[in-house]
Amino acid sequence: MEEREILKVAETDVVQDQLKKKGIANSKVISQIKRFIEGFPFMELSRVCTIGDGIHMFGQRRKDELIKRYLNLHTGIRTVKFVPASGAASRMFRDLVSEYNLLKQNKKADLKKLPATLELVKNLEKFAFSQILEKNLKEQGHDIGELVSDRDYLPILSTLLDENRMNYSNIPKGLVQFHRYGSRSRTAFEEHLVEAISYLFADDGSVSVHFTVPEQFIKEIKNVVDRNKEKYETEKIKITAGYSVQKESTDTIAVDKDNYPVVDNEGKLVFRPGGHGALLENLNEMEADIVFIKNIDNILVEKYLDTVSRYKMMLGGFLLEIQQKVFNFIRRLEDQNHDEDLFSDIKKFLKHYLFTDMDQLLKDKTGEEKVSFFYNFLNRPIRVCGVVKNEGEPGGGPFWVKGDNGFETPQIVESAQVNMDDQKQLSIWESSTHFNPVDIVCGIKDHKGNKFDLMSFVDTKAGIITNKSLEGSEIKALELPGLWNGSMSDWITLFTEVPVKTFSPVKTVFDLLREEHQGN
Repeated sequence: MEEREILKVAETDVVQDQLKKKGIANSKVISQIKRFIEGFPFMELSRVCTIGDGIHMFGQRRKDELIKRYLNLHTGIRTVKFVPASGAASRMFRDLVSEYNLLKQNKKADLKKLPATLELVKNLEKFAFSQILEKNLKEQGHDIGELVSDRDYLPILSTLLDENRMNYSNIPKGLVQFHRYGSRSRTAFEEHLVEAISYLFADDGSVSVHFTVPEQFIKEIKNVVDRNKEKYETEKIKITAGYSVQKESTDTIAVDKDNYPVVDNEGKLVFRPGGHGALLENLNEMEADIVFIKNIDNILVEKYLDTVSRYKMMLGGFLLEIQQKVFNFIRRLEDQNHDEDLFSDIKKFLKHYLFTDMDQLLKDKTGEEKVSFFYNFLNRPIRVCGVVKNEGEPGGGPFWVKGDNGFETPQIVESAQVNMDDQKQLSIWESSTHFNPVDIVCGIKDHKGNKFDLMSFVDTKAGIITNKSLEGSEIKALELPGLWNGSMSDWITLFTEVPVKTFSPVKTVFDLLREEHQGN
């Protein structure tokens, strides 16, 4: 498609007004359509990150040292927990929604076609939301026990899923009652507050948590968080909750199979959310020194809190250790008196902590060229990523990736970024030993205390094109470089093994039946 043809689509007054309101320039629309046409290049995997080659694994004494460092050195440093929480619970309840629709058509549908419904009623008492469900049914004149006994499941599903009732098929996942403790239950939002208190210690006693949320639910979420945080605040602990929404300016255009922009009945371009990579702009606005990132659905019951918080502090301590060393090297590089001893110290640091050998790359460089190279290499945001042993969970993992310049860097890679038709690449992918649970701590300021512009460290070629459906027609959507993938591609990255018991995401409602989500 010629650029002139692309521009014609955007020239109408309707589209121009639409783009202005969303804060999207014509040039961005053009570049996105060109990306659909050209596609994104696959990552070139060099090898898997393993223990001792890309992944650190610490013994108990070392863990204790790092926790102590975090507890001692974080004084005066502002820490924030950043929780992507925009996702709806629709995926959690997808199978139940499908069976609900079947029952609406035929109330006496074959039970063999209702496996999710049968699993739900079989384990009803184990779900934290069962008490609310029972109360709602009682208000309608139903007895939940009788409904189950009579195999009358339609009122149960309608109460759980319908918009005018509990609306669990549409509300944000964080508003679902995740865990029960006796007669009380907690949403994922509340559990994240509890977890944050266990390891975020500010000098003034404040505990800062920031949620990215869907705009239409922001009032409801604020009410839930404000109501619950009061339970945990004391004279010494004050919880500060912040909220932001995914910016409309990060939405991406949809195209048809021929890469022509999709237009709706009003003549407007069809846009879609740009994926979690769009949240980089939200992260970039954080007023913090250190940011812990964790997904809304990866939250465990309180009996695991001590283990989880200790590993959070371990990751934080490791980040602080790395930062201290990096900042020291940068200050020495800024001095006029550099010598081979400094270069040797930096190379030893890189080899020990980043598993990176610079000898070949630096062999023909002058002293001044080495100063410039090391300064640019070290003066970047830093992230320490906890990784768990691969036990078959879907998602990305840590790999050594070869860049355009042939230099290998550790990256979190998703399956869609790998050419699975290439047997060598497939073999590397399948030999992965660890998984990315999104357990990340980030240092987003430089050695002078200035915030990095995180938008400057993105690999723009690391996006993904996906196939979607719109009103029965096939369309293509574009996802921006993922928040912990391409968006952080040019950060200093370190991987550290954490126990798999600190990771238990809730992708379907039945994941709540796992021991990690059973509070009683």
